[in-house]
Amino acid sequence: MNTFATHRQPPIKAARFRTVLSIVLCTIPHAGAQNTHQQLVDPQLGIRAAYLIAGQRTGTYREATAPGADGGTVTTIQSDLIFNRMGSKLEMKSSSQYDETGDDRLQSVASDISSSQQSTHLAVRVGDQSLQIKTATGGKTYEREAPFSGTLLGPAAARRLVV
Repeated sequence: MNTFATHRQPPIKAARFRTVLSIVLCTIPHAGAQNTHQQLVDPQLGIRAAYLIAGQRTGTYREATAPGADGGTVTTIQSDLIFNRMGSKLEMKSSSQYDETGDDRLQSVASDISSSQQSTHLAVRVGDQSLQIKTATGGKTYEREAPFSGTLLGPAAARRLVV
């Protein structure tokens, strides 16, 4: 008799988990990254940093900000993390683009995230009273709309508020 049971999440739960993971990776990309420069870096010139765990370099972080359409801002963030987990190499990569309007409102986010063999594309467009969310993974696409009213800030606007 087998006393161990295996549980595999249904595709929708797995997709939801990857979506939440994507949002976390996209919205708090600075967590754990340490600036490799000794001085403050001008975001217009770009930011390059390294992820460190126990003093060992485990990945890279790159961010660049450029002028967008109609006085807006486009921020591109790329992250690459490599872990050794139980003797196996696990690589997590993400590439995100944030489009902001000239008055600092987030318009859209497009993000590609891969974890070893699985890739997920996440696209979010900010509407007047909702967020249109499109997730593509494993050959399937999931679309939904979430009610939202308020203002979302992208990385460039958030940086201006705190710096």
